[in-house]
Amino acid sequence: MSQLAFDLDCDPRYSAEADEQTRIRIRVALAALAYEGHNRPIMSDAEFDQLCLKVDVSIATRRPELDAWFKKNFSPETGQWVWKHPERNVLDAILLRYCF
Repeated sequence: MSQLAFDLDCDPRYSAEADEQTRIRIRVALAALAYEGHNRPIMSDAEFDQLCLKVDVSIATRRPELDAWFKKNFSPETGQWVWKHPERNVLDAILLRYCF
């Protein structure tokens, strides 16, 4: 059996702040794709706007490639950035499995 790729107690990239930021980015990306890509919102515009304001691209997560992508592409004023998301297929799979 393989070990986990990381141990939260030993991973210097882990923090409660990084974990929370990861969750926020996932939620905002799912909401943007649901609305922009499927025309099936999973939260109100007001909820989306509030969540976008919580995205802090200065906080590093355990996904440096997505951290860099968010720094370059994320814009809290729109959800259009989701079209360039490098893992849009993963977001689609989550939406189709759990939301639609």
